[in-house]
Amino acid sequence: MKEKGSVSIIMILLIMGAMISASFGIHALVIYELKVKYANKQSIQAYYIAESGIEDAVYRLVNEKNLPDKVSLVTDLASTTVSIIEVSTSTKSISAVGFSNDRYRNLSINVYNDSTTTEDVLVESGMASGIGGIILENSCVITGNVTANGNVFMENTSSIVGDLYVAKNSNKIFGDVGATITGNAKAYTCEDVTVNGSLDCMSSTCSQSCAAWGGEIPEIPLTITTTTISHWKDTALSGGTQVGDWDESGGTYYVGPKVIDGNMRIRVNAKVVVTGTIWVTGNLTIANNAEVYLDTSYGSSSGAIVFDGIATLDNTAKAFGSGHPKSFMIIASDREATSTVVIDVDNSFAADILAAPQAWVKITNSTGIKHVTAYGIHLRNGAELVYDSNISFFTFIGGGGGNIASSTWNLYDWQETE
Repeated sequence: MKEKGSVSIIMILLIMGAMISASFGIHALVIYELKVKYANKQSIQAYYIAESGIEDAVYRLVNEKNLPDKVSLVTDLASTTVSIIEVSTSTKSISAVGFSNDRYRNLSINVYNDSTTTEDVLVESGMASGIGGIILENSCVITGNVTANGNVFMENTSSIVGDLYVAKNSNKIFGDVGATITGNAKAYTCEDVTVNGSLDCMSSTCSQSCAAWGGEIPEIPLTITTTTISHWKDTALSGGTQVGDWDESGGTYYVGPKVIDGNMRIRVNAKVVVTGTIWVTGNLTIANNAEVYLDTSYGSSSGAIVFDGIATLDNTAKAFGSGHPKSFMIIASDREATSTVVIDVDNSFAADILAAPQAWVKITNSTGIKHVTAYGIHLRNGAELVYDSNISFFTFIGGGGGNIASSTWNLYDWQETE
């Protein structure tokens, strides 16, 4: 009997011990769950305070209220610090860190000012060069007026069907007797070429002597400047960034606004419809019967592809506007490379406007260009440029410093960073 009693007591003690252990385990689980629930609550509070901070910053931005670089919001339950970074003149990055006790959440968003701006550009010549000047070789023809801030060299039977104005007393017009300027010319010095109109100069060995000298022509501003191109780059940011090359042949593609962080190759019968400004950080190739056009939504306005590397444009490819007579496609670079050809045109490539205010443009065997502005311009092998009078005053959508028709802040790349 005593043994049975002892066993019963032991069993009771074991059961009680198990129950006590279980109760401790359950208690620990309950405590853990409460802690997790509390932590989740704090995390949610941190998230919502961060989101509120971003919303507050966006509200200030949209309604043009004071928006410092840092904004703080504090409540009884949580707090946040909002940081605003200006990525470009039209893009801002807004980030917020929300805190609730020992919990935090990081949120960020980018905002882009998609102002419908129009920038009016005045173009009164077929060609305008910087101090690099102009070289016309092998019977090239420019139909339209020409301005240059450097020397103009005309070889063989090259001709300018229009007027030529060369700025600064240190520069001159020179070349071969067979080279012709059909209109008027003005330069400090004129050597050997034939001028059919009046010649305003200080010294001349050209086909006629100087008629007069009205004084030095001041440097003539280029029609498209690096500042303008920089503004165009800003407009491309609204569509986000594609990292890596864009390389397509055949088919039709709608592209823009977009930054392509790499090279862009449009080849072999591909057709690209530009729906917004494109900024290529690498090289640009349009070749082998490829076609690039502005979307019809541009109407009478113009648009651009800008690039940072080298543009190779050849083999009967083309780049034009929306189809409206006052709409033009601009291929442009603000790269500073005064001894480098950054736009190389060959083999019947046709385009509206080429611009490289700090570098050279070379055109060989092509007849479809309407306007070129660059630090230096070199035409070879019968290349022709025919100025289109519709270019004289064109409007660019999305330019900088123009007339703002409307302003909308677009939100993109919302994300939780941690």
